[in-house]
Amino acid sequence: MVHITTSPYGSPEQDPFLLLESSLRCIEAILRCQVNQPLRRSWIEHPYGEEEIALLEEEMLPVLQRCLQRIDEIDAELDGRRP
Repeated sequence: MVHITTSPYGSPEQDPFLLLESSLRCIEAILRCQVNQPLRRSWIEHPYGEEEIALLEEEMLPVLQRCLQRIDEIDAELDGRRP
């Protein structure tokens, strides 16, 4: 059993930025496991092939990574303003 510590700012389950980071890591892991295999989607009949997977890797992953980097920058700015 995992014990999650809460803080006065809320629990990890309530932090959308942790969800974003977790989602990025899961997508990266799925893409690593799907090498040379189609990626099945639950809502469409046709799986993602090499072209669609390449688009995820080249276009979507960098956007998510930049978003997380920017969040880190904003957090650092806020941390620097604390007395």
